[in-house]
Amino acid sequence: MTTGLLRNRLAVAIGLTSMLVLALLPGCSDEIKVNDTDVEMLQYKELIEMQNNPKTGPIVLVDARQPSKFAQGHIPGAVNIFLPDLRASDSRLAGARAIVVYGNGWQDDLSRAAAKRLIRLRYNAIYEFRGGMEVWQAEGGKVEKEIGRTH
Repeated sequence: MTTGLLRNRLAVAIGLTSMLVLALLPGCSDEIKVNDTDVEMLQYKELIEMQNNPKTGPIVLVDARQPSKFAQGHIPGAVNIFLPDLRASDSRLAGARAIVVYGNGWQDDLSRAAAKRLIRLRYNAIYEFRGGMEVWQAEGGKVEKEIGRTH
């Protein structure tokens, strides 16, 4: 083999190796890393206070459950955006100063997953109402049953 051909192959091998190393380095992607600790949890009383406080501005309640569960009963004023349907620049979330996500109950991780996804999509002031409909109903919260605002 000629020296020139060897140099070319060596240069190609070094270039490919460098590209592979750079691609595998952490922090090279635009995706935001989100942990459970990044999601702020709200209790029932805190949610009620937030809803009744004009200083918190418009909040959007997101029911991340399937549309059939939403139709069976949801927190009044909530919008139904099933977890797989959460997208950036959703018009239903525009202008919200805070977004509160909830699911079925304590054993349901849907609300946590939805809150983390919203953070990754670069929404701000995301809260999880942990316990969701289970806690809402146990505390005597009203429930709407019409489909109305489903996704």
